Amino acid sequence: MNGLTKGRSAVIIGAGQTGRGFVARMVASSDYRISFVDTSAEVVRRINEDGAYTIHYYNRERPPVRITEVGACLAGTGDATKAVAEADLVFTAIGESNLPSLAELLAQARLRRQESGSDGPLAIITCENGTAPARVLREALQTGFPEEARGIVVSESAIFCTTVNLPGTRLDILSEDYPELPYDGEALPGELGIPCLVPAERFPTLLRRKIYTYNCISACITYLGAFKDYKIYAEAANDPDVSGLLERLAEPLNRAISRTLGFDLEDQRRFSQRAVAKFSDYGIVDYVDKNARDVARKLGPDDRLIAPARMIMDTGGDPSVLTLTIAAALHYARRERESAAGGAAAAAFDPSAVLTGWSGLPADHPLVLRAIRHYADLERIGRGRDADWTPLTKGDDNGNLSGYGQPGGN
Repeated sequence: MNGLTKGRSAVIIGAGQTGRGFVARMVASSDYRISFVDTSAEVVRRINEDGAYTIHYYNRERPPVRITEVGACLAGTGDATKAVAEADLVFTAIGESNLPSLAELLAQARLRRQESGSDGPLAIITCENGTAPARVLREALQTGFPEEARGIVVSESAIFCTTVNLPGTRLDILSEDYPELPYDGEALPGELGIPCLVPAERFPTLLRRKIYTYNCISACITYLGAFKDYKIYAEAANDPDVSGLLERLAEPLNRAISRTLGFDLEDQRRFSQRAVAKFSDYGIVDYVDKNARDVARKLGPDDRLIAPARMIMDTGGDPSVLTLTIAAALHYARRERESAAGGAAAAAFDPSAVLTGWSGLPADHPLVLRAIRHYADLERIGRGRDADWTPLTKGDDNGNLSGYGQPGGN
């Protein structure tokens, strides 16, 4: 570890693009010294060798931020446990599905704090793109380490900032100029001493709103764009077929979120418009494949596609844009399997079985039936930007996407 001079200690578990590029920038606005814990020996080595790196902004008018006096520990080592045990504040940025793997580390760190005479709780803020990361981590702790869990406080935050690794550098990040990190202040009350961290009310509901709006719209751009062979994210967002589908999705999605989660409809419309404007901005560099990873999680029952599609159905709207996106996501999953295991794996790919397994929906659920119909529609259209999407985007007399099958219905 490098010689560190600042006062309080913050540990960021996960030194990837979010942890290194956004969370560290938020923490660096304070007097906390920053340490990372990561599973990559190469990333840990680079951080400890360099001791610093730079965050550059898409908006070149803002000067870069230099993150200095940083060190790192390899996950699973005694050094990692010691760093977490001694931290005043711990952040996670490893993905919601990976949070249960932290339970043992956090329990060991809490036990070590207790043995050293520290009575204060171990405070954690999750920084994940998931609908309930704090609950996921709490449940893992309570299941495996119920005694230690009593001394661990878990809050959660909402990530709105886009970050990517800066090509040609060892650690540098290219980042959107997003100024703050909202978090659940009710779960973690008190002054944290980090100006960029902003406590928010009704945070679990706010986080669901964010996932079902921002991440939902992002998934539409990602998987529809991937089927059209786009690599650059903003190019996919500005494709006429994709942007037209986003316009069709906006009203039923906004009404469903407004009615289900209790947000003012006009405010929700503005919220979703900001998401589309951000994702369509050519100045924010991002990549389709980066956003397409982990299809199984993104087709989970409470995640960004299935949950809002069900909300739209429950409020009388048309979920066709989302069932088309689900179909495109299944095509992406099929191509991933083909790439990993060859054509035989792709030939054995059963989209209905895959979707029901990931979503938890029965095979005869209307969303599954629509998605499988759209899966076949996409097969007929074929991949690429020059394919004719008219049969899918024209809609029927009720505004539903009709595709090649019967309009409306299931």
